[in-house]
Amino acid sequence: MKHLYLAICCLCVGLISHAQFNKGQRMIGGNFNFYANDYQSNNTLIDNVSFGTQLSYSKFVKPLSFYTIGVIYNYSGTPNASNSNGFGILYGYTQLQTLAKKFYIGIAGSGSTNLSIANNYNLSGNINNKSIGWNIQANAVVDLYYQLNNRFLLSTSLVNLVTIRYATQEYKTLDANNNLSNGNTNSSWSVNTGLTGFSLNNLGIGVKYLLK
Repeated sequence: MKHLYLAICCLCVGLISHAQFNKGQRMIGGNFNFYANDYQSNNTLIDNVSFGTQLSYSKFVKPLSFYTIGVIYNYSGTPNASNSNGFGILYGYTQLQTLAKKFYIGIAGSGSTNLSIANNYNLSGNINNKSIGWNIQANAVVDLYYQLNNRFLLSTSLVNLVTIRYATQEYKTLDANNNLSNGNTNSSWSVNTGLTGFSLNNLGIGVKYLLK
């Protein structure tokens, strides 16, 4: 019986410590998130849609850890009212831990910088104010990975642990002739955490491909 217990323990340790990846192995991937909501304004139901995508390139520096560089695009808009486009680059590090065969949990830290361009429209459909912003932020995220086979992995973000962000935004108000009538610039620091609850706005689905 002792030998049986020992064999079971060895098997469990082997499952937890077994790595499916190799040092120096490279990986490309994409991530997508989508979120839609509506709200009331002046007795009118307003729809808001946002989505984002990320393309990345990663390299394993250890069997269960890798560095990542990537490009980001985000969109948010309300029909006939406003829209915003964001572009960015990121650099991050992920440490994996085996949960079970083919299942991994990852703790990721990353830094990114982003440029955003937003327009607001009046009732005639013309732009009445616009803004250009820049931000830099640091994130800590918990991800879940499932290895489909030797080449493909599925991933999803579970919890956005913390985001530290500095942003600066320049606002411009236009008159009826599309000329600048007013402008100002705001800057701010913010710290946000996802520990207080789950939000679909933070949920991303991704696919990664392991290169030879």
